[in-house]
Amino acid sequence: MSSVDQVRNAGGYLRKRLTLEQAEAHFAKLERDTIALLGHSGGWVENFRKEIVAAMVPGDELWLFDSQPGGWANLGGERGVALVRDRWVVTRIVECRN
Repeated sequence: MSSVDQVRNAGGYLRKRLTLEQAEAHFAKLERDTIALLGHSGGWVENFRKEIVAAMVPGDELWLFDSQPGGWANLGGERGVALVRDRWVVTRIVECRN
């Protein structure tokens, strides 16, 4: 599957719409957890701002996405935040994959 197909497929797994502030807080928590676990930054907030916030235009939506249970069971699961424009996922950050 190409990366374009993977991005489009993420649209089937949208779980919860987020505000920009909620998404920023989500990545700030991931950053704190990474520092606590590994002792250094994971670049979560910086990457979120660079990859998603910088690409946003009026009307865009932010969504948490998560694979269906079958995806996780078959070692194809992914979870993260997606930037959605006109009902299409245009970019995303994967925070967990198996």
